[in-house]
Amino acid sequence: MTFTFNEWGFIKHSMGVAAREYEKIMQDCTPSDKELSNYQIFKRQMEQANAIVKKIENAEI
Repeated sequence: MTFTFNEWGFIKHSMGVAAREYEKIMQDCTPSDKELSNYQIFKRQMEQANAIVKKIENAEI
C-alpha cells in the first residue's frame, strides 16, 4: 500500500489528534493497574497512536 505525502501528513495528524483524545479520556478515568480498566485501555491506545506518529516521522522514503 502506498500513500502520497499529503496522505501521510493527514494520517500523522489524525493519529496525533487521536493520541491527545485518548490521553484526555485516560486522565478523566480513575488510575488503575488492572489491565482491562478504562485507564489502562486508553493509556495503551494513546501509546499505540504515539508510536505510529513516531514511526511516520522516522520513516525513510
